[in-house]
Amino acid sequence: MAAFHTLFAQSALFWSALPLVLPQALSLRKRAPRWPAAAGPRSGRFGDGLAPLRLLAVGDSPFEGAAIDRIEDTLPVRLAARLHEAWDRPVAWCISARSGATVRAVRAMGWPRELMPVFDLALVSVGVNDVTGLTRRKAFGEALSGLLRDLREASPEAVVVLLGVPPMHAFPLLPQPLRAWLGGRSRALDRVGRACALRSGVMHLPLELDPAPEMFAQDGFHPSARGNEAWAHQVWRALESRGVSAPCSTVAGTRCLPLMPRHTVGAVLCLVFVWALASACHAETNGVGSARPTWPWVVTQLVPSPQLVVQGGHAAFGARWQITPVLFSYGIHRSQNPWRFFVVEPIVRQSGSVEWHVSPEYLALGDGYADRFGLRTGVRSYVPVLERGDYLSVSFGTSALRFQEVTSVAYEAGAHSFFGFLGLMASYSPTPQARRFITTLQVRFF
Repeated sequence: MAAFHTLFAQSALFWSALPLVLPQALSLRKRAPRWPAAAGPRSGRFGDGLAPLRLLAVGDSPFEGAAIDRIEDTLPVRLAARLHEAWDRPVAWCISARSGATVRAVRAMGWPRELMPVFDLALVSVGVNDVTGLTRRKAFGEALSGLLRDLREASPEAVVVLLGVPPMHAFPLLPQPLRAWLGGRSRALDRVGRACALRSGVMHLPLELDPAPEMFAQDGFHPSARGNEAWAHQVWRALESRGVSAPCSTVAGTRCLPLMPRHTVGAVLCLVFVWALASACHAETNGVGSARPTWPWVVTQLVPSPQLVVQGGHAAFGARWQITPVLFSYGIHRSQNPWRFFVVEPIVRQSGSVEWHVSPEYLALGDGYADRFGLRTGVRSYVPVLERGDYLSVSFGTSALRFQEVTSVAYEAGAHSFFGFLGLMASYSPTPQARRFITTLQVRFF
């Protein structure tokens, strides 16, 4: 159904249906009551102490609390309370939102920098008013990219979460066929938002909307207090699943440290090579393994394998470097030691083995150069097919990739030939916020 809505919104049939739904839209706009925003301050704090976690929320009517009584029942404040309880540290929150604001208006409005000049976590909620205002996808994408860029420049180390455009085909207030028409448009703009988030290096979180009546406010259009609580739980669950923990404060000259800082990938790679030299030499001294690294071997490991990455409907170039800290071969003669550390002879790997690999990766996704590096680690098994794997072997495995502050799981399979020198590998990640398909032309130097 979601795919149908998206295809419908991108077709000429969508605009040809405008005369049919326009009378419904005008009638609804005229008779629908206008509900005030929730009462209460637009900034606050949970807990006492120095260096609180700073939560900024920018957007439209859901953040302003339209059609609910208290600002404490909005998504940002509910999330702030949950973070305070879970991370056991003070949380300062600030809301900058306006009912009826398009993404362009939200960007122009900005946020009160005197209250929150920097922040640790930012929530962005836009799109519904762009759907009803018939904003073109290109204009929506340009304005949204600008807003995300403003947030990233204000606090480069912050975690920015872009909430998905709500699926408007589930809004009780909207009659059919207007509901389906706007639902298709909301899906289309959400795809644009997902692409903008990917390019900007921020987290895109699709909203799972329960169509139950109690999840909506009295107007049948905005979320109720219970609906906001459910959405706050979704955001918290997404942060937790991506390994986002309580960061240090960005005030007082300190910087937040993500779980895997992207600028340290090069340093990790250098450390692994140093470890390779030391460990392999130690292994040779103690009679473990039969090969040891040399400086020419170290240099050849710097040659990457090219990749083609497909994510969110976009294709991009990538590169992968691969290191094998430990390998166990079950295909070589039992008189030989089956263990290898870092340096692995072709026959040892291709004749049948299981390895633990570490792979720094470059994926041309995101705006900044440093944002494009990630680190993958996983387990892979090789099975010989022809001539004990020299002519042909296959592999399969699983891995975890830390990229742009998101940890994703991937499953892979591949075929290898020319004594394992060349291989073609395909991997797929089903993680919702990092769903991608990667094809790798593996060039392997031993």
